Amino acid sequence: MPDERVQRVDKAERLLEAIGTLLLEGSPPADELWPITAFSLASHARSHHRALLEGLAGKTPRASQIHARPIVETAILIHYLAEEPELKVWFWVADGLKEQLKMLGEWRTSVERGEADDASVEQLTEIIEDKERQLAQVETKAKEVAAGLGEELEKLELPKRYVQAAGDPHLFGLYTKGFRHLSGSIHVSATLCSVLAVIYNLVAQVLGRDDLAEDTGRVHDVMLGLAPAEPE
Repeated sequence: MPDERVQRVDKAERLLEAIGTLLLEGSPPADELWPITAFSLASHARSHHRALLEGLAGKTPRASQIHARPIVETAILIHYLAEEPELKVWFWVADGLKEQLKMLGEWRTSVERGEADDASVEQLTEIIEDKERQLAQVETKAKEVAAGLGEELEKLELPKRYVQAAGDPHLFGLYTKGFRHLSGSIHVSATLCSVLAVIYNLVAQVLGRDDLAEDTGRVHDVMLGLAPAEPE
């Protein structure tokens, strides 16, 4: 990677760290489901980006590429949810509950087979039944929201990342870059700076931080060598 590009990436990374701090540590607490979800996803992406940078600066930089995929996946997911947040955020909640039920079911099976003894079948069954009630409530809420939007909800299911990205040429390009190019390249920092900036931009808008949404545009400018490195 040319020295000039390394400098630009370094500048962008510093700016992103400053924006992330202001956005995730300085914004008022979110109190509604969509803002809470957006905030959580941005925090998730930030954690992986920090781990990526630390790994790239270490003795085995190629190993840090494992953090590239979650960042790209988060960008795709958050934009999919943002298309219709009042409804699609319930897809995300339901998906989480379904994954918990899957894990709990596997755990209970292990106990029944005598392969685990860290919980009783009765305890796990009680937890599973509670999660099933929660899932039923989420499904009911999602149907109510869909009806209010004049839509009919056939099933409450979060599409695979490929499907989430396929409807948007930009996101599909991100999907392709994330799962083909990045997995085979050691120089992932430049691309992921742009991806994280996109995530921060959307979340800043959701949280009412228009000032930070504008600042994310400076990351792209820095990558082009058009703006100063540090936030004002």
